[in-house]
Amino acid sequence: MNYTKPKYHLMPQRGWMNDLNGGLYHCEKYHMFYLSSPDQGKPYLTKKKWKNKYWGHSTSKDLVTWEEKKTALIPHSDEYRCMSGSIFFLNKIPYLIYSYSKIEPSNAEIVQCISTGSYDLENWDNTHIPVLTIDSHDGPSFENSWRDPYVFNIGSELYMLLGVVLENKPCLAIYKNFGQKAYKWKYMNIFFSDATSNISFYECPKFFKIGKKWILIVSPHLRSSDTSIKHGNVVYYTGILDRNDLTFKPLNKGYINYSKYFYAAEDIKLKNGNVALLGWVPGWNPKKYTNSNWNGYASLTRELALNGNELLQLPIKGIRKKRKNKSYKKNEIKILNNYNFELEGISQSEIELHFEKNCIHKYGFNIILDRENILSTYYQNGKIFINNKFIKHDYLKNSHIFFDNCSVELFFNDGDICFTDLFSSSLYKYKIEIYSDSEMNVTCENWVIIN
Repeated sequence: MNYTKPKYHLMPQRGWMNDLNGGLYHCEKYHMFYLSSPDQGKPYLTKKKWKNKYWGHSTSKDLVTWEEKKTALIPHSDEYRCMSGSIFFLNKIPYLIYSYSKIEPSNAEIVQCISTGSYDLENWDNTHIPVLTIDSHDGPSFENSWRDPYVFNIGSELYMLLGVVLENKPCLAIYKNFGQKAYKWKYMNIFFSDATSNISFYECPKFFKIGKKWILIVSPHLRSSDTSIKHGNVVYYTGILDRNDLTFKPLNKGYINYSKYFYAAEDIKLKNGNVALLGWVPGWNPKKYTNSNWNGYASLTRELALNGNELLQLPIKGIRKKRKNKSYKKNEIKILNNYNFELEGISQSEIELHFEKNCIHKYGFNIILDRENILSTYYQNGKIFINNKFIKHDYLKNSHIFFDNCSVELFFNDGDICFTDLFSSSLYKYKIEIYSDSEMNVTCENWVIIN
């Protein structure tokens, strides 16, 4: 099997990539940082796990085409690793704040560090100055698994969330910045916890407003009977921020993505004031596929909106400018009982399917590469099924699909449901098979994507 590298997704030229960090618009371009190991296509080099953890850096004018910059964060030595964090400004000076530790032993102390950057975010001093330690943060006695600082504003004041474990329960702790000093943070409260018995930790918290509503996003680590890493589906909450006791009270809960191929999401504020989101697509099992010099990439940028308390995610509008001229095709399809319509595509393309809302039975589509690579989506009896997983829904209205070599991203019902998948070889000659067990009208539009 051979995973073919995507062409119009954010990723380093080579090596391992994972958690996205520090997304922002600054100096007339968008910036995104991410954990990387440039010398590895897999995260295991020799016997040391997560060796050579750096922060990569890329910029973009449109959140579609990205330019890789020089490495932002570099550990003191191969014995250390830089983990996830965020970026903030004080007195017009940019700072990266992130978790930092030795690689070995596995329970090595984790500290929260800062490094100072140039105003254009191109150069960082890599001093790794500790600002919070588990023994000096003036808060509860957290277990050593405290990490992934995320800095945000409430009014004119700076606050920070940290994923922590207290009495074997995953939580988010909140800290406040004092004195306009980058190194001065004070523990305030336990901000949030909604853990079920199978969640061990909240990774990569994000917290921001859309309109007047607050949105919290977490990437849950699941408990495992073995030592393997288990990622749960990324969760969002809409809710209320209590500014008096600094706690978050959720009103609604949903999933950002209904597959394992979207994790460690990062928000980024757009020039128009809206908020967008990208996630890390973890790639393949590095123990099974060792013949590649890359692994992991970022999802398409998703612009966020709210429908009541429900979060909607739509592909960034800039992707439309990458449609190849004269590549547009439109098919008006009338499907009769048990009729299949097949559409052939190419490896960088975009397809929209619109289903007429008059079928009360079963209808849907299959994306087919070969007998071993089929992604099945259909509606039946109040549920949308995607690869045998179901989401309760009144109907399947539309599907917006993006193909990029091994990558497939699907947006259903105007961004109400999102799903990401990987195919183990290039989607150069995939087919889409559309079917219904009763009469139905379907509109199919497709484009070639050039980046």
